Amino acid sequence: MKLSLLLWLALVRIVWNQTRIGIEEEEPIQKGRTATTNATTNATTNETANTTANAAVSIGHLASLRMLKMDRIQFGAGHVCAGSLIRVNAVLTAAQCFVNKELYDGSFLPISDFIVVLGTPNRFQGSLSTMIFRLKYRVLMQDVFDLKMFEMDVAVIILSSSVPEQHAVVKPIKITDQTFRRTTECHMSGWGRDPHGYSSESIVSVAVTVIGPRICRLKQLTQEFFVSPGMLCAKHLNKLKRSFCTGDVGGSLVCQGELAGIISWGVKCSDPYHPGIYTDVLYYTQWINESLANPTQLEEYFAQIAAPFGAVVAHYSALPQPPED
Repeated sequence: MKLSLLLWLALVRIVWNQTRIGIEEEEPIQKGRTATTNATTNATTNETANTTANAAVSIGHLASLRMLKMDRIQFGAGHVCAGSLIRVNAVLTAAQCFVNKELYDGSFLPISDFIVVLGTPNRFQGSLSTMIFRLKYRVLMQDVFDLKMFEMDVAVIILSSSVPEQHAVVKPIKITDQTFRRTTECHMSGWGRDPHGYSSESIVSVAVTVIGPRICRLKQLTQEFFVSPGMLCAKHLNKLKRSFCTGDVGGSLVCQGELAGIISWGVKCSDPYHPGIYTDVLYYTQWINESLANPTQLEEYFAQIAAPFGAVVAHYSALPQPPED
C-alpha cells in the first residue's frame, strides 16, 4: 500500500513537471511573439519618425531641369540642374544651368533644348504625380555668363502651362522676404552630387547653417573666388560625415520654410569643412518679381522667348517620354 502510494505520488509529480514544462515552453514563444510585435511597432514608429522628419523638409517645390534630347533616350538621363517652383507656372534656378558646356564661353543654349519635370523625387522614375513642361520664357540678368565670378547666378523660367493648384505633391515655395540670422539652420535640397560628380537618383536634403561672408572667405575661398553681393554662404552641420558635395546646382536653400538661396558653387565640395555658395534670393527679389510680371518686356535682362509650340504639359502616365517638338 505504501509502495503504491509512493508510485502514485511520483506519477503525479511527473505529470505536474510535464505540465509546468509545457507552460514554460509556451512563455518564450509568447515572449517571442511579443518581441516581434514590439520590434514591428518600433520599426513602424521609427519609420513614422523618419517620414515625419523627412516631411519637415518640404521637397514638393523641387524641379528637375533637363536636356530634352537626352531625356528622350532615357527618362532622367537629361537632368542637368535642380530648380524651385515659386509660382504655379514659374521656376527659379541658376543661370549657369543654361550655359553651353561644349563651348564653355558663357553663352547660353536656347530654351527649346530644355524641359522641366516636377513631382519626381527619383529622377529616373515617373509616377502619376509627374508633370513635364516645356519652357515658355527664360529671363536672365546677362547675355554671357561670367564663369569666373559666378555673379548674378539666377534665372526665372516661365513654364508652358501651370501646375494645378490642387496637385497633391507639387507645391510652390514662398521666396523669403527676410534676412536670416547667422547660424540659422536651413536645408539644401537637390539631386545631390557625390565626390565623383554624379547626381543621385533621389532627392537629397542636408542640414546646413548660414555663415557670414568674412568667415566664408576664411574657410572656403581662393584668390580666384570671393563672395560678391548677392551671394550667401552656408556650411554643413555635420562635419564628420558628408556623402554629397554642395548638392545640385540650382537646388534650394530653405530656411524656416522659405526659399532663401539657390545652390551655386563650391571650391572643395568633398571637404565638409568648406561651405557652399548660394545665390541670395532676397537680394534679387525685386528683379525676380519684375521678371514674373513682365517676362516678355525685360529686354534689359535678356529675356529669351521660345518658338511657338503651344502649352505642352503631360502627366507621366499619359506620356512616358518628353513631348516632341
